[in-house]
Amino acid sequence: MRRRRSGWTKPRLRLPLIIAAQAQKHVTHNEALAIADALIQLAVASRGAAMPPSAPTEGIRYLVAAGAGGAWAGRDGQIASRDGGAWRFHAPAEGWRCWVSDEALLLVHADGGWRPLIGSGEAMSAVQLGVNTDADVTNRLAVKSDAVLLSHDDVTPGSGDLRLMLNKAAAGGDAGIVFQTGYASRAILGLLGNDDLTVKVSADGASYATLLHSLSSGAKVAIRGVVDHTKSQPVQITGSVHVAADHLTLVASSTNSVFLNLGNTAPGAHGGYTFFASGGGPAPSGSFGIYDQTYGARLFVSPDGDFLPGVDDAFSLGSAGARWSTVWAANGTIQTSDARDKTDCRPLAPGLATALVEEIDAMTFRWRAGGTDIGELAPLDASELRRAAMHPRPGSRRHAGFLAQELRAALARSGEDFGVWGLEDVADSESRQWIRPDQLIPVLWAALKETRRVVAAQGEAVAALQASIEQEA
Repeated sequence: MRRRRSGWTKPRLRLPLIIAAQAQKHVTHNEALAIADALIQLAVASRGAAMPPSAPTEGIRYLVAAGAGGAWAGRDGQIASRDGGAWRFHAPAEGWRCWVSDEALLLVHADGGWRPLIGSGEAMSAVQLGVNTDADVTNRLAVKSDAVLLSHDDVTPGSGDLRLMLNKAAAGGDAGIVFQTGYASRAILGLLGNDDLTVKVSADGASYATLLHSLSSGAKVAIRGVVDHTKSQPVQITGSVHVAADHLTLVASSTNSVFLNLGNTAPGAHGGYTFFASGGGPAPSGSFGIYDQTYGARLFVSPDGDFLPGVDDAFSLGSAGARWSTVWAANGTIQTSDARDKTDCRPLAPGLATALVEEIDAMTFRWRAGGTDIGELAPLDASELRRAAMHPRPGSRRHAGFLAQELRAALARSGEDFGVWGLEDVADSESRQWIRPDQLIPVLWAALKETRRVVAAQGEAVAALQASIEQEA
């Protein structure tokens, strides 16, 4: 109880108490009733007046506005009630509630001032709010519900839009949405520690993997990792990618060409390859190609459909250990033979062609491996490409040809060497040997010419012999 000049008061509404042996007890009692009448079920006509009305009605109450004057001077924020033709003033205490009639608004007195609690036309304003659960100092708004609906304003009406805003104080803070299972975090979406948009996922709620990261400028975005600022590409993907689509299109956006780069970032590894559709630049306009990022262009497909090497006379088609099974052609193989491309031209040594023909036997044979059957792909290993099972198939049909070892021995005995024979690995004398049948054609041609000369000489000798016999006869 508080002590007044004339007695004692209760602490909440400051109602005066009647003390023992007090005279004129009815005065104290009536004052308490007047205070109770003014403050119980507190409602005021308005909170916007700073001056008392000129003709107030008995019992009317106001919440005195700031900067009050006249009879209300110095009473800012207090309740002014008209009682017995005079104004009574009541200083509010923490937690008082007051209904403002002209605004249909409920106020609460907290932290030394009045503020809306709930009312028509104004947003809810409360320190904490729990719906079907309890709020706390951390989760000041808590809701337990199977669903929460946020809809556009069709009452006021509004613009028809709906925006949910999450605001943080500075770029280094977090503004995000957390998805949980059993109150254990599993995914986070938002501006996390900076102003970039990030999506993170977690299997245990402790460690997180970045699923998506987009710079606030929109200049670069990374999938399954954070943006690498040292890379120029605007879209960066870390890990394997599987695309299931009936149609996938890459269209040039800022250049005349579209590029698909396949690179290896391991130390010392090959630089990788680039597939491109060209509108100009390293290949003829309108062509498709494969570009070696270490050594340059490898292969072009021209707009006319021609298969072209990226560099003239630099690459082979297949090898001794990686052969094509069959090559089909309508007009055969064309080998350039322009004299302007050749130097040090000279005929085969006399007798070499016939010697080689004599020493090298043509024969028929079967291949030890007449082909390769391709089986099902090996089980998938995410760390490497799936490899098909290879099953060599013994040869069945006979073929005609030569043995490279015999050709090599014949050349060695003749002391000559040219491109009809060679080793798969010139540094390994035991590596597989090959021959070029096209280079045997000049040998056969020379042998045929030598044979023709011999036959012609023998024909002349026979003719001379016949003429001599006829003369003698």
